[in-house]
Amino acid sequence: MTHPTFDQEMLARNYWETIEHSHNIGKSRDRRNVLYRHAFSVACREVSQLPLASIGKILKKDHATVIHAIKNHESNYRFDNQYRSIYTEIHTCLGDIISQNAEEVYEIVKNKALKIDPDIFTDHMLVMYKQKIEN
Repeated sequence: MTHPTFDQEMLARNYWETIEHSHNIGKSRDRRNVLYRHAFSVACREVSQLPLASIGKILKKDHATVIHAIKNHESNYRFDNQYRSIYTEIHTCLGDIISQNAEEVYEIVKNKALKIDPDIFTDHMLVMYKQKIEN
């Protein structure tokens, strides 16, 4: 069984690659590219358990870029309609992707546990694992 943050990193990386391709996001510091990277950084930090370094690695940047995005998020969100729109879309989609994956992992663990020994793996243990994933 893989670690939940590893799963989340794969999901986030795949989603970022989709964004890069569908919105033609380049490596340059053009405003539009930066808005997408910053919005993704903040959304990823909020909906996943990934450390700053992992989020930066997905973007092919370092953790300082993610910190910068987080520090500027509030003012960008309040005063920049384009940023707000991008952030909202990314936050919603990435949140859905990660929560859907958490439910699938929960079902896999539950089914394996019940096959091994239903008496040992009580509903209480399954609920605790699901809460861990959600957190």
